[in-house]
Amino acid sequence: MRKRSKLTKTFYGNQYTGSFHAGDSRGRHFLRMIGLYLSALLVVGFLVAEGVMLFAPKVTEAEPEVRTIQVIDESLPPILVKIASCESSGEHFDSNGQVKLGKKNPNDIGKFQINQTTWGRKAHELGYDIYDERGNEDMARWIFFNQGTGDWSLSKKCWNK
Repeated sequence: MRKRSKLTKTFYGNQYTGSFHAGDSRGRHFLRMIGLYLSALLVVGFLVAEGVMLFAPKVTEAEPEVRTIQVIDESLPPILVKIASCESSGEHFDSNGQVKLGKKNPNDIGKFQINQTTWGRKAHELGYDIYDERGNEDMARWIFFNQGTGDWSLSKKCWNK
């Protein structure tokens, strides 16, 4: 004869408490239901955990922040300040508000007396307007850093003191 095991089924919050034998049909049905219920809980738990992992932000080590700071020194080198003083008294405009032109050569323009014939095309390529005070300074800066002071050699006695 087959031995029957006794199982007790209890529902929390429910008043029913009964007993049955695993060998009868109610017991097998109950065990099957418990198995399905536990399997469903495991699957749901797994899916929830995976869903949290899928939608959770990925945690990575913080990379050090790299900052690049560009310092632009817009001041003129002291030699250019002296050159402008000798070439045009450091003024871009004359007393009538017109851009200063060279006395000996009217193609010399502005504060730095930049020669339009020699430097006009290059100034245009660089986007500098030598008739504008800022453009005249920028072109003088470019000439100085790329060619030196040779273009202002006629006033060298004045600015080389």
